[in-house]
Amino acid sequence: MISIRNSLDMTRAEREKALREVLALGFCPGGGAGAAELAAVQAARAGSLPQFLFLFEGERLRGYCFCIAEREGYSPALPWFSCKDGRERT
Repeated sequence: MISIRNSLDMTRAEREKALREVLALGFCPGGGAGAAELAAVQAARAGSLPQFLFLFEGERLRGYCFCIAEREGYSPALPWFSCKDGRERT
Protein backbone atom coordinates (compact mmCIF):
# COMPACT_ATOMS: atom_id res chain seq x y z
CA MET A 1 0.00 0.00 0.00
CA ILE A 2 1.32 3.44 -0.94
CA SER A 3 1.04 6.31 1.53
CA ILE A 4 2.18 9.91 1.69
CA ARG A 5 3.10 11.06 5.17
CA ASN A 6 3.81 14.56 6.38
CA SER A 7 6.74 14.80 8.78
CA LEU A 8 4.33 16.43 11.26
CA ASP A 9 2.44 13.13 11.47
CA MET A 10 5.57 11.12 12.24
CA THR A 11 7.40 10.51 15.49
CA ARG A 12 10.86 12.00 15.90
CA ALA A 13 12.41 8.56 15.35
CA GLU A 14 10.35 8.05 12.17
CA ARG A 15 11.42 11.47 10.83
CA GLU A 16 15.08 10.74 11.53
CA LYS A 17 14.82 7.32 9.87
CA ALA A 18 13.04 8.79 6.82
CA LEU A 19 15.68 11.50 6.41
CA ARG A 20 18.49 8.92 6.65
CA GLU A 21 16.73 6.92 3.93
CA VAL A 22 16.36 10.07 1.78
CA LEU A 23 20.12 10.57 2.07
CA ALA A 24 20.62 6.93 1.05
CA LEU A 25 18.45 7.53 -2.05
CA GLY A 26 21.05 9.99 -3.31
CA PHE A 27 19.78 13.29 -1.91
CA CYS A 28 22.89 15.39 -1.35
CA PRO A 29 22.39 18.30 1.07
CA GLY A 30 24.57 21.37 0.85
CA GLY A 31 26.13 20.74 4.27
CA GLY A 32 26.91 17.12 3.49
CA ALA A 33 25.80 15.29 6.64
CA GLY A 34 22.12 16.22 6.76
CA ALA A 35 22.19 17.93 10.18
CA ALA A 36 20.71 21.19 8.83
CA GLU A 37 18.01 19.24 6.99
CA LEU A 38 17.10 17.29 10.11
CA ALA A 39 16.86 20.53 12.09
CA ALA A 40 14.58 21.99 9.40
CA VAL A 41 12.36 18.88 9.41
CA GLN A 42 12.17 18.95 13.22
CA ALA A 43 11.25 22.68 13.17
CA ALA A 44 8.33 22.30 10.71
CA ARG A 45 5.00 23.61 12.01
CA ALA A 46 1.42 23.01 10.87
CA GLY A 47 -0.06 25.69 8.64
CA SER A 48 3.23 27.14 7.42
CA LEU A 49 6.14 26.33 5.16
CA PRO A 50 8.39 24.45 4.98
CA GLN A 51 6.59 21.10 4.89
CA PHE A 52 8.28 17.74 4.34
CA LEU A 53 6.41 14.86 2.72
CA PHE A 54 7.58 11.27 2.39
CA LEU A 55 6.18 8.62 0.03
CA PHE A 56 6.16 5.08 1.39
CA GLU A 57 5.26 1.74 -0.15
CA GLY A 58 4.48 -0.28 2.94
CA GLU A 59 7.37 0.57 5.27
CA ARG A 60 9.84 1.30 2.45
CA LEU A 61 10.63 4.89 1.51
CA ARG A 62 10.09 5.46 -2.22
CA GLY A 63 10.27 9.23 -2.56
CA TYR A 64 10.06 12.63 -0.92
CA CYS A 65 8.84 16.18 -1.51
CA PHE A 66 10.26 19.14 0.36
CA CYS A 67 7.91 22.13 0.07
CA ILE A 68 9.96 25.16 1.07
CA ALA A 69 9.70 28.91 0.66
CA GLU A 70 11.71 31.90 1.67
CA ARG A 71 10.82 35.53 1.09
CA GLU A 72 13.96 35.92 -0.99
CA GLY A 73 17.39 34.44 -1.28
CA TYR A 74 17.90 30.79 -0.45
CA SER A 75 16.97 28.23 2.18
CA PRO A 76 19.82 27.58 4.62
CA ALA A 77 18.86 23.89 4.77
CA LEU A 78 18.56 23.51 0.98
CA PRO A 79 20.88 26.18 -0.44
CA TRP A 80 20.46 25.36 -4.13
CA PHE A 81 16.69 26.08 -4.01
CA SER A 82 16.43 29.80 -4.72
CA CYS A 83 13.18 31.72 -4.57
CA LYS A 84 12.30 34.64 -6.79
CA ASP A 85 9.31 36.39 -8.22
CA GLY A 86 8.29 34.49 -11.36
CA ARG A 87 7.43 37.77 -13.06
CA GLU A 88 11.04 38.92 -12.92
CA ARG A 89 13.11 38.72 -16.06
CA THR A 90 16.45 37.02 -15.69
